[in-house]
Amino acid sequence: MNSLLLYFAKYTPMSKPCCDDVLDVVQHRMVLRKEHLFTAGQVCDKLCFAESGLLRGYYKQEKKEVTVRFMREGDCCIAPESFYHQVKGTEYIQALEDSLIYFISYRELQLLFLEHPELNAGARIWTEVNRVLYERRVEGMWKGHARERYSWLMRRFPDLLKRVPGKHLASYLGVSEVKMSQMIHGA
Repeated sequence: MNSLLLYFAKYTPMSKPCCDDVLDVVQHRMVLRKEHLFTAGQVCDKLCFAESGLLRGYYKQEKKEVTVRFMREGDCCIAPESFYHQVKGTEYIQALEDSLIYFISYRELQLLFLEHPELNAGARIWTEVNRVLYERRVEGMWKGHARERYSWLMRRFPDLLKRVPGKHLASYLGVSEVKMSQMIHGA
């Protein structure tokens, strides 16, 4: 559980009472490989943190699954639009590996924000940091050709190539599975 507090503390110093209150409400569960943490049509009402494992966020477009993000140990796992606006989502979050998840309900998180301004300030900073990372991803992913996107992925997240099935990497990069295989094998 220390990693969860360290994660929050990256964005703001936290008082002992704040840490204690977070620990009082945080829960955990194991999400098994292929199990969904969240599905389209649900309201994402929990802020989740991956202590271990790997998950992916995706949506369905006609009969295809389009992967939009990977969440590894040390990452928050939410469907952003659903979580922030508390509306039914269109995204799925699925475990690619058995994953230990810590979570806090949306309601409890809002109460923590009211009680502990430092946590609220940290959440704002976290949101800003993640927005910039998202913009970098969009820029890195869509400004280049397939091989440039693949190189970007190799530089930023080399471990994903060993942990994620090729079909999900292909979907994430916006290429066919055949093209993905060719890039991996240097063809």
